[in-house]
Parts: sequence; structure tokens; C-alpha cells
Amino acid sequence: MTRRRGTPDPSGRPKKGIKETQASYQKRLDAWEAKREEDVRAAFQEVLGREVDEGGLVNYLDSGLSGDELRANLASSQEGRRRGSDPTQYGAEVVDIES
Repeated sequence: MTRRRGTPDPSGRPKKGIKETQASYQKRLDAWEAKREEDVRAAFQEVLGREVDEGGLVNYLDSGLSGDELRANLASSQEGRRRGSDPTQYGAEVVDIES
């Protein structure tokens, strides 16, 4: 069934224009990015006990790692190991390469 331009969709809601759709998408994207930044900052504080530096923030925001993957990665880092962090606490597998 073809609807005429400007007619409501079958749900009864008015049809959104492209600009409204883009604005709605941008709002959701901004909220997701803010949440992701909050998660990265929390992971650094939890695992390394410090604020994230700008380079680390950019790196981990772009990494696509899940929260546990990020925490395991931080715990496995040189800094994390110095602090005694346990990457297995976040689901990482430890492999003994000497065997």
C-alpha cells in the first residue's frame, strides 16, 4: 500500500521528515558516545585507580571493546600488572606460553 506524502503512518504517528530523523539519530548517537566515555573513565578508575589520559580515552573509545574486554585489557597492561590487577576477573584467559 502506498501512502501519500505527509499522511500518517499506519501506527497513527505523524510521518517524520528526514531532518527530524537525522536529529533523532544524532541525539541517540551523542547519548551513546557520552555513555561510552563514562564507561571508559570508570574502567580506568576501577582497574588502574586513576583518570584516563586523553590518548587512552581516544584509543579506547575507538577500540570497540566491550566493558569487560576493556577492563581485561587494562588489567593485562604493564601498568595493570604493576598494580596487581587480575585480568581473569574480567573474563580474560591466561595462557602459559612457557609450557
